[in-house]
Amino acid sequence: MAKAKILIVENEGIVAMDLKSRLQNLGYDVPDIALSGEEAVKKAREIQPDLALMDIMLKGDMDGIEAADIIRVSCDIPIIFLTAFLDEVLLRRASITEPYGYILKPFDGRELNATIEMALYKYKAEKELRLAAKVFENGMDGIMITDADGKILKVNNAFTKITGYAPEEAIGKNPRILKSGKHDTEFYKSFWNDLITNGKWEGEIWNRRKNGEIYPEWSLISVVKDNHGNTTHYIDVMRDITERIRYEERIKYQAYHDTLTGLPNRLLFYDRLSVALSNAKRSKGILAVIFLDIDGFKPINDTFGHDVGDILLQSITKRLINCIRQGDTAARIGGDEFTLILPQIMHKEEVDEIARRLIDTLKESYLINKHNLYITASVGISFYPDDGEDMQTLMKKADIAMYSAKEKGKNNYQFYTPPYLNS
Repeated sequence: MAKAKILIVENEGIVAMDLKSRLQNLGYDVPDIALSGEEAVKKAREIQPDLALMDIMLKGDMDGIEAADIIRVSCDIPIIFLTAFLDEVLLRRASITEPYGYILKPFDGRELNATIEMALYKYKAEKELRLAAKVFENGMDGIMITDADGKILKVNNAFTKITGYAPEEAIGKNPRILKSGKHDTEFYKSFWNDLITNGKWEGEIWNRRKNGEIYPEWSLISVVKDNHGNTTHYIDVMRDITERIRYEERIKYQAYHDTLTGLPNRLLFYDRLSVALSNAKRSKGILAVIFLDIDGFKPINDTFGHDVGDILLQSITKRLINCIRQGDTAARIGGDEFTLILPQIMHKEEVDEIARRLIDTLKESYLINKHNLYITASVGISFYPDDGEDMQTLMKKADIAMYSAKEKGKNNYQFYTPPYLNS
């Protein structure tokens, strides 16, 4: 590994050459020697050395302290001062430049090497700390550091942006200020078990912002221990996943809902029918499945265009929803085909009443783009358990009943009737 590159700033030629020889013997790279303060600033900017050995008492308009101050600010290069004597006033001036050490003339080889190595080590450590501080303060993820007792010691800018708590409002408090109340005792028991057993916990947690808003967060909490295995700190790296959750919910919604009407689509309808059948079997209850087809929709769609047809379907949807009970399901499974689930039927007369309401409501006129439009509906109905005990059978028989309604002139509803009763 290459040794550090060092710039010597010394206007005594013999001293400068002796110092260069010593440094090269120690394995350091000495690319150049500057004889004045002005030259030192110029060469520091050109060479960008890892360190500068700067004689305090330089001849000319700029002494070593002035040159060191310019180099420190413009080049961020660590400086070690060379001096033949320690004067209190001089040292006070020199300290303003934040030097990394002093070496007294005449030089001692071991002291020279040790001072340089310590300066380089200190500079590297400070640079890493500055970098870590920048990452901490400017990171996109919120960071919260607590002591072993859970008292908040430090937070970054992203923490404030996520939670709404400024550093002075959070430091000294317990992270419970973020508690949303959405998680039960079992959640926190599992949380602490993972943290103690594995030294970290990672997962989704719901927290509360300063303004009271509850939000989802992905959190990675790590345990920091000392050399004796004792917990000293906890570090929580957090990310607000509100947008991700919304996106996932939107994708899920689109996968299970009809885009035009917002009603459940075929997939969600069958899922809800499965659940409703399980509940009916368990409670020994009655359930109705309704198949509804719009009469006269195609001529309207062909005559007035798809935009009018879409508005008509949306208007039909609103009327459908107003006709059914809370807890019932209406779904769109095709162009002008709708299905309904009516669970927890006490008497079949309830379904008879809902079916009549559907027929009467849907046939009323629709005013769309200054056109009064009329449609009717053909409705078929099957019952669990009388007409079947599985989804396929109930859907098939409701469909048969719907076609029976069409055959009887449309604008009516029919219950499924076994073929032998129709003969």
